Amino acid sequence: MAKTALITGITGQDGAYLAQFLLGKGYRVVGLTPRRGSDTMWRLRELGVLDRLEITYGDVTDMGSVLGVVTRLRVDKRRVTATFGLLEAPRQREVRENVIHRRAVCYPARA
Repeated sequence: MAKTALITGITGQDGAYLAQFLLGKGYRVVGLTPRRGSDTMWRLRELGVLDRLEITYGDVTDMGSVLGVVTRLRVDKRRVTATFGLLEAPRQREVRENVIHRRAVCYPARA
């Protein structure tokens, strides 16, 4: 059975290329992304990987959402590639990113 990788921020540049890389290594790739009104899957389509991975919807800032996905999927690798818009104040963005990275990486490792 293939190892499973969960990628948050899969629709961004880093997440999409990481998905492509891991699919090439034989991983089952699951992307966690929030529901949005606009088309955010274009980059995955452009790389030709959208039909080879699974998308699950959730909010990386919601611990229950992340833990539910990690527990359900029995994830072997977790990588946080979610970031926030550049319009936020730098300090505010830094604090939010640190909180999310800590929650998304450290806490599920204990689950």
